[in-house]
Amino acid sequence: MSSLADVFERYGTITVEEMDAIAQLRTRTDRKYVVTPELCHQLAVAFADRLDVVSVGDERQFAYESTYFDTPSLQSFHGAARRRRRRYKVRTRRYSGSGDSMLEVKIRTGREETDKRRVPLHGAHDGPLATPDHAFIASVVEVDGGPEALRPTAETAYRRTSAVDRSSRARITFDETVSCQLVGGPRVHFAGVVVETKTAGPASAVDRWLWREGNRPVPLSKYCTGLAALSPELPRHPWHRTIARHVSATEPAS
Repeated sequence: MSSLADVFERYGTITVEEMDAIAQLRTRTDRKYVVTPELCHQLAVAFADRLDVVSVGDERQFAYESTYFDTPSLQSFHGAARRRRRRYKVRTRRYSGSGDSMLEVKIRTGREETDKRRVPLHGAHDGPLATPDHAFIASVVEVDGGPEALRPTAETAYRRTSAVDRSSRARITFDETVSCQLVGGPRVHFAGVVVETKTAGPASAVDRWLWREGNRPVPLSKYCTGLAALSPELPRHPWHRTIARHVSATEPAS
C-alpha cells in the first residue's frame, strides 16, 4: 500500500490564497474524527478526484507548532470542560510553510459554531505576549484578570495536510504525529490521524463517507484533551473516551 503522502501527490493543488478565497470559513462548524492510518488512506484515495490539496512550492504537508495560553485558574480549559455555551482558546501558531507566526483566538459560540480571529503575532511564539497582542485579545474576548493574565500552558505539534472541496467550499485537514506537551513538562501522543472537516453549512461529503464507514465525530481539542490526559487532577469527562482510545501514556519531555 502506498503511503498517505504518496496519495496526496495525486491530488490537484491549490494555493493558500486560493483556499482562503474559496473557503475562508471564519465562522464554521467543525467535526473531528480520529481514524486509523489505513482508513485515512482509503478516504484519501476515495476523494483524490474531488479534493485539492494546499501546496507551497513543492510542499504539501507542513509542520504546525502551537502554544496555548491560559489563565492561572485555567479559564479557557474549564470553559470547555464544563461545556459553557461561549468559550475561547488563545494560541500562537507557527507555520513552517510560510515561516509566519500568528496570534489566534477561537470563540465557541452559543450555536456551537467556531469563530476564529487571527492577526500577526508581535510577541514570542512561546510567550510572553506583547502589548499589541493583549489589545487584540481584549477586543475579541473577556479574559479573567485581563489578557495580561494569560501564560503559556501547553504546546501542540503535528504535521498537517489541508484540502479543499471546491464544489461545497468545505475544508478538510489531516493531522499526523499529533502530540501535546505541558510547557516544560511531559508529553502525550495521539494515535492515528486526526481528520477535521470545516463547513459553513451541512455536513461535507467527507463527513458522510466517514459515517458510512462507522466513524462519528468525537469530542477532541488538542489542547484540552492533551491537558486532561497530562493532568489527572483536572476534569476529563468530555474527552475521557477519546483519551482512553486515542491518547498514549505520557513520556518525559526530551
